[in-house]
Amino acid sequence: MSGWLIKDTLVVPLAGARPWFHGDIAVIDDRIVDVGEDLTPQYNDLKKIPGKGFITMPGLVNAHTHGAMNILRGVGDDMPLHQWLFDRIFPLEDRLTAETARAGCMSAVLEMIRSGTTAFSDAYFFMDEMAKTVLESGIRANLSRGLQDLPLGDTHRLHEAREFIRHWQEKADGRIRCWLAPHAPFTCSTDYLKKVLDMAVELNVGLNIHVAETREEFNNSIKEFDMTPVERLDSLGFFDHVPVLAAHCVWLSEEDRQILKAKKVRVVHNPQSNMKLGSGIAPIPALMANGVAVALGTDGAASNNNLDMWEEIRAAALLHKANLANPTIMPAGQVLQMTGPIGASAIGFEECGTIEAGQKADLIMIDLDQPNMRPMYDPISQLVYSTGAGNVDTVMVDGQLLMRHREMLTLDEEKILYMVQAAGNELTGQ
Repeated sequence: MSGWLIKDTLVVPLAGARPWFHGDIAVIDDRIVDVGEDLTPQYNDLKKIPGKGFITMPGLVNAHTHGAMNILRGVGDDMPLHQWLFDRIFPLEDRLTAETARAGCMSAVLEMIRSGTTAFSDAYFFMDEMAKTVLESGIRANLSRGLQDLPLGDTHRLHEAREFIRHWQEKADGRIRCWLAPHAPFTCSTDYLKKVLDMAVELNVGLNIHVAETREEFNNSIKEFDMTPVERLDSLGFFDHVPVLAAHCVWLSEEDRQILKAKKVRVVHNPQSNMKLGSGIAPIPALMANGVAVALGTDGAASNNNLDMWEEIRAAALLHKANLANPTIMPAGQVLQMTGPIGASAIGFEECGTIEAGQKADLIMIDLDQPNMRPMYDPISQLVYSTGAGNVDTVMVDGQLLMRHREMLTLDEEKILYMVQAAGNELTGQ
């Protein structure tokens, strides 16, 4: 047998009746085959990974980001969204090349692996560069070529998206899945949204879109179409045929919330990006109480400014407590589910996100022998309120080690850091 036996670890499975327990995890090939106490007699032929002093849990899922935008980290801070987009980001994006995008992709995947993210959803352009990075690094991803036709039309994006899906769907032993990503209702005409929807139905892929991120977008949609962004999309049948991942959803009417629930739209909460851009606070507790599946994402490094899901987990847990003046809102266990099974399912990887027999072996090990992790009374609370990227010791995807004892095994970290700085200097003329 080829695989691993993680011995005597503190398991946080994000599934089942027990939130945590001490035991062993047996991995053969790309799957978890057994979880329990003292599995050595059955799996003695497997390579042993000592788990004492570690929490072993499912890898984190970043359900919304734009990896190549790592190259734009810090270039447009302290600006509102529309000014940030149109005055700073879009002009720099016009200067991007495949080489500079590649540097951003490599930086993003390196950052995610080092902080314990094992799967992510990404929408941008130069997506071949991200797909190559996913293939080489061993991480798992849902990838979409970004699409829009406003204000200048689309002469090539839809064609590129089709070709991207044709070439990359289910590649890297199934670690790559491809959807379509119309940017947002305010950057896509009605006819264009219909074309993208028709292609998604034809290709049997999901849709990844920004929705109702700002008050301005919400109000402009009502002024122009006499409908909110959610109502407009619903009127086009956008939510009726394929899975939809809707990022942000900050500005919603009560009718919008009911539509999202009825149409089983998967929402992605991006608390730090929304805070930084002054976009507002999404009504996440109300959505979740209403049965809407809500995942968690960082957004891109140009608006966050990092891809550290531990910061996003903590922000999601704290923000709504303060906003609603209620310390019982968004309890730790609920937030962890957002970046575990809920996040994995939201981006199309239902076989990930929990530690159970038959699930994919996407696992991370958290080092407990660090000052911020002692003393520990409740592992779930410790993960949400105390853990940081530096506590991630080991990362495994599909049963393959990507990082062990903080050493990257599939990527050349020193080379990537040099490459991304040089590409950033070239892009900004510094």
